[in-house]
Amino acid sequence: MKHKNKIFIILTITLIIFVVIATIIKINQTSEYNNESLINKNAQLSDIEFIEGKVNIYFFWGNGCPHCEDEFSFLEKLSEEYSKDINIYSFEVWNNQDNTQILTDFARIMQKQVTGVPFTIIGEESFSGFSTSIEDNFKNAIKKQINNDFDVYKEYKQN
Repeated sequence: MKHKNKIFIILTITLIIFVVIATIIKINQTSEYNNESLINKNAQLSDIEFIEGKVNIYFFWGNGCPHCEDEFSFLEKLSEEYSKDINIYSFEVWNNQDNTQILTDFARIMQKQVTGVPFTIIGEESFSGFSTSIEDNFKNAIKKQINNDFDVYKEYKQN
């Protein structure tokens, strides 16, 4: 009887170890998927590239802002739908003074007043705030900008 108990205990421990390892692997795969964003949430000016036929989108956001998170979700879908047409550069401004200055400079160049986040620039258009009702406006701005070479960062570099 003691032999059967030892085998049962060994099998139980082995099963528990297997379940724990499988759970850890599953958690890691889920985390890796969630972190595989097509959007760099911590872009820097040195990351910006100009590629002919691609539109640069500049997204200024605040950590903890629910509207910003909604826009991130939308931009993820947009980046999949328009993967050949857009680059998205995002800058957190509530906790980063350098990014706040970039936002201020970009808005000045575009002659826009920033009243809060999210604030998004697509070509010659800017969007303050976010809701699902303006998603089509983003898409239209991208389509309009594809054949236009205006980029606020190009203007910024010239100043």
